[in-house]
Amino acid sequence: MASRIADILHRAKVIDDLQLRSAGAHQAQWGGRFPTIVIEKKFASEEKVVEAISQAMRLPKVDLANVEADPAAVAKLDADFCKVNAVFPCALKDNGKTLWLAMVDPTNLPVVDEVALKTKTRINLVVASEKQVQAAIKRGYYGDVAPAAQAFGGFAIDLAVSEEEEGKIVDMSGHTLIKNIKDIEAQGRAEAAAKAAKAAAAEDVAFKDPKPGMVTGALQMLDDMFGPEDEAGPGWSEEDLARLRTIQDQQEKGARILRAVLDLCVAKGYFTPDDYRQKLKKSL
Repeated sequence: MASRIADILHRAKVIDDLQLRSAGAHQAQWGGRFPTIVIEKKFASEEKVVEAISQAMRLPKVDLANVEADPAAVAKLDADFCKVNAVFPCALKDNGKTLWLAMVDPTNLPVVDEVALKTKTRINLVVASEKQVQAAIKRGYYGDVAPAAQAFGGFAIDLAVSEEEEGKIVDMSGHTLIKNIKDIEAQGRAEAAAKAAKAAAAEDVAFKDPKPGMVTGALQMLDDMFGPEDEAGPGWSEEDLARLRTIQDQQEKGARILRAVLDLCVAKGYFTPDDYRQKLKKSL
């Protein structure tokens, strides 16, 4: 059975069926990381492999050859651990609370969990090739010098991501490791526009008369877009459905927060429920 990372490369058409079996047999006999085997066997270029993983998992990719070592980040992990697991601590952010970690195989969640436990930080992942990771380890831990290196986050990586996006990157359940979620979202966007009025009405009812077990307006909107979560669309995989459930959970959380804010505003007399409904109707 193909590993998750092997399946990603195969679905992205980076490797074909024969190359999938060949790389898998090599890994079973000799060990090693699947992306590196694909590159070493010249089935695909380093750039193509990293790009496919980055796109499928919706994680940033980084060119470690241009990244300066961050002493504070490097001090969080020892060199042997990094070499064995093909990871490199790129940067320590948020006053030491967040560690940006480059990985060859970001689907290896046990390693991510172990890094989080060792460093006592929140882990944000970026994708890099094993060649770049091992070279970065030599520079960061053994003093090799990289020409024209820049501080991490100064070029290709946008660190100013939203809180929700950061949550997706560090999802330890693996629900975010979906390649075609953008296609799924695009498919539902057209239907969502036509059904916005119905969704708004459902949210209005939820605001006026909330009851235990009632579906929130945001969750109702998702059902209108995609159908109830237990009704699988044609050709959707279990991973697609898991991703949709994650979106539903996030939207439901947002709806609960909005409801709490609205209740507080009404309680303090900033506006009435009728004011809110009239404003909502005007904005649609």
